[in-house]
Amino acid sequence: MASPGNEPDELTGVLPVSIEVVSLLDVGGTSRVYRGRDTRRGVDVTVKVVDHDRRDLLETEGRALARLQGHRGILPVVALGSVEDGISWIVTDLAPSGSLLEHRGASAVEVSAWSAQLADALAHAHEHGVIHGDLKPGNVLLDENRRVLLADFGSAVLSADSVIRHPVGFTPRFAAPERVSAPLPTEQDDVYALASTMYFVLAPGERLDRRTRRLLTRCLGAARARPSSRRLARGLARRLAYGSEP
Repeated sequence: MASPGNEPDELTGVLPVSIEVVSLLDVGGTSRVYRGRDTRRGVDVTVKVVDHDRRDLLETEGRALARLQGHRGILPVVALGSVEDGISWIVTDLAPSGSLLEHRGASAVEVSAWSAQLADALAHAHEHGVIHGDLKPGNVLLDENRRVLLADFGSAVLSADSVIRHPVGFTPRFAAPERVSAPLPTEQDDVYALASTMYFVLAPGERLDRRTRRLLTRCLGAARARPSSRRLARGLARRLAYGSEP
């Protein structure tokens, strides 16, 4: 565990002098997240670090967030940078109330307010040419006043990009089924993910069962099954017959 004045080796001499690393919060396959302190502003921050082979994701996130700063529903960025042939890092304000993952079963009143705030943040992103691409409960944080902060733009698509530098990932549980066969997300996909995210929070006991998800995936996959014309004709004849009855 790190502490002020005893930062991890990978961050020694890398971060701005005002950022002190306090502790390790989370470790992923290619990233580490630390809790820190911005001594200049007197606020807590998080420091996200990724390995060199995943730096494209952090660069995308940094460019997306740079476009969107100033909106109260977008996670504020403090600083970002990289080490040549080494790690990349981004410092953001700490969201003390956690993510929506930790608030399942919240009241309808609160979920309604969060939905409106998230929709406003998403509209701001779309107006500035940013599609989030992986909206889900874990990427929606809450500030000290329990207001929404949209975060984690590593899968974002920016309108000015002529070349996508990395595969655009998504989370099937919250993504629109069409994402299975679509190379890039759309604004409509973000809206679908917003709805599925808020449904997840509002109705913790409900979920799209695996069988239904598999069926949707098959129907929208590359090899889409179509009924034969003979079967269509039989079904249509039955439907017409039922419709003609008084």
